[in-house]
Amino acid sequence: MNRTWIVAALVLATAAFASAQDKPPAAPPAKAPPQEKPAAPKAEQSVKPYVVGDVVDPALALIDLDGKSHTLKEYLGKTVVLDFWSIECPVSKGYEARFKEIYADYSKKNVVFLMVDANVGEVGGADFAAIKKYVKDQSIPYPVMADKKNVVADRFSAQTTPHVFILDDKGKLRYAGGVDNDPDIKKDSKTVKSFVREALDALLAGKEPPQTTAKNNGCSIKRAGASN
Repeated sequence: MNRTWIVAALVLATAAFASAQDKPPAAPPAKAPPQEKPAAPKAEQSVKPYVVGDVVDPALALIDLDGKSHTLKEYLGKTVVLDFWSIECPVSKGYEARFKEIYADYSKKNVVFLMVDANVGEVGGADFAAIKKYVKDQSIPYPVMADKKNVVADRFSAQTTPHVFILDDKGKLRYAGGVDNDPDIKKDSKTVKSFVREALDALLAGKEPPQTTAKNNGCSIKRAGASN
């Protein structure tokens, strides 16, 4: 009996071994698909400042001293004079009387005047109290806009106060530069060569300004975040 049992066990073991040899080898575990690296964010394209001949974005917004937003689209159909302006710069203040004269002569001819204060030290307050006081004390007749983050100044590459930009009734930039050829503001305003007046006269007559650029003089605009 024992001998028979041993023989049977050997037969069963031999059969099991042969069956195991007949099975195909187990497939290796599937590899996880490689993880795609997230795409690197595209660098923001820098916006080029406007130059004479460019059509200015009508959605460009300006904030008045009451905090109300205005866009240039509101002024399409009118000639627009943008002057970068300051309540502290002696050159800007010196030109105030001449700008008042220009305003008086052209504001009734479908010309809009907008003074833009982009100096961080002047527009930093919440209520623009110092600017409002200056406007009241000096009887400023034209709207003043606050350019807190220099968005408007950067789009026009405005550098000084004053620095004038004139848009025609279709929103195209037609003049960029100084007010006139008397940056020391010592001559009689009636005897100076006024680049602003010449440009306005030409545009209102449907002509090209005789001079589309001129050197601007004045105090540098103190931008937000700049060490100046």
